[in-house]
Amino acid sequence: MLRRKALGLPSVFNAIEARGLGFVLLHRCGQDFYFLIVCTWRNNNELWETVFYKDGAAMADFAAFPREGTHKPTFCVWELAPVWHEKEAWERFLKSARDGAAAQAWVSDCYAGVA
Repeated sequence: MLRRKALGLPSVFNAIEARGLGFVLLHRCGQDFYFLIVCTWRNNNELWETVFYKDGAAMADFAAFPREGTHKPTFCVWELAPVWHEKEAWERFLKSARDGAAAQAWVSDCYAGVA
C-alpha cells in the first residue's frame, strides 16, 4: 500500500518492486521537468527508492530515470523536509502496535507545508 495515491502513475510502475508501506514525492524542476520518487519501507529501518522522470511535453509518460555508476543521487535538499516527516511518522508506526489502527494513523499523517 503506497501512502500517497497519485493519478496517472507510469505504466513501468507495475514492473518495479515497490510493495508494502511507502510514499511518493513528485518534484517539479523548472517549468516542466518532473521527478516521481517512489519510496518503500523495508526491513523496519530501510528506505528503498525508484526514480522516474518526465521531460514535459517531450515525453508522453514517466520513465525510469537512468542512474549509471556506483555513486548515485538520492534526495535533494528540498525533498528532505517531507522525507524527514516520513521518517518520524515511520518511527511512530514502529513503536506502535502495528495493527490496522496504527497503519491508518500512519496513512493519515501527511506532510504539508513549504520545503
